[in-house]
Amino acid sequence: MTTDKPLVSIITLAYNHSKYIRQCLDGFIMQKTDFPFEVIIHDDASTDGTADIIREYEKKYPGIIKPVYQTENQYSRKIAIGRTYLYPKAEGEYIAECEGDDYWNDPYKLQKQVDYMRSHQECSMCFTSQGTFFQDSRTYVPGTEEGFRIFTFRDFLKRNYVGTLTSLSKASLVKEFQFEIAPRLPYFPMGDYPMWFYLVRKGPVVRLEGETGVYRILSSSASHHRDSFEQLKFAMASFDIRIYFNKLLGVNRPFMTYMKWKDTRKFCWHWTKETKESFLKLYFRCIKYMLKNPPPIPDKETTAIAERLIKSHK
Repeated sequence: MTTDKPLVSIITLAYNHSKYIRQCLDGFIMQKTDFPFEVIIHDDASTDGTADIIREYEKKYPGIIKPVYQTENQYSRKIAIGRTYLYPKAEGEYIAECEGDDYWNDPYKLQKQVDYMRSHQECSMCFTSQGTFFQDSRTYVPGTEEGFRIFTFRDFLKRNYVGTLTSLSKASLVKEFQFEIAPRLPYFPMGDYPMWFYLVRKGPVVRLEGETGVYRILSSSASHHRDSFEQLKFAMASFDIRIYFNKLLGVNRPFMTYMKWKDTRKFCWHWTKETKESFLKLYFRCIKYMLKNPPPIPDKETTAIAERLIKSHK
């Protein structure tokens, strides 16, 4: 059992992932590093034996696998799981994240990312390309967005470039966002996208070369829903995040709301070409939804806190 303080804390959420959790945990354990790391894994009262598998790994790798077991599902209670149970336990200087149904496929993922972050202290986060595994068809598609690149705040106003399972961030900045800003935010279905906006204002966000992990697409999830309108609601919510943080963090790029309407129309067009649904019916349904659910606006107190935290870094 290691007694050294971990340099990296790996944050993992698991719920009824018994079919996938071994592959996820094996991706952590296989990491070849010159530093200690920990895996803080939250089982949200799984009913399929996921917790038993985690206990097996906990026994085999004491001091590395550090579980939090629930007897009542916390997600259904609308508890902020990461902020409540996981981030407070993280001892590492850096935080990596990977959900229990995704996995890492590069044994040097952590070492390469830590080496980069150590030699570029100004960076707030680095990430890599990721592959995709379609569970139903058992088809693997390699990552296509490869190559070194430094991202700006305005880049993230266009779209989310980061695959969370490939990220490595400064723990101090993650906790600053999670504990001081996140509790004041409106509800957004993408938990990590808002944090990228904050991190990129605190320091460069960099994509390193290569692929280090695989994102598993299941039949139905928050971001991949079988219902067309639910899928489009998720896309519209991503625009609301961009509009909100454009105002909150003082960039004030114009025409963000216009781009939401324009791109929603484009999404509807591409979606209905594949599904053979009625474009007009789906698009007017989206318009009705957007009119009834305008993007949230940052309040003055939250804006003041964000401005203070951003200035404290400079």
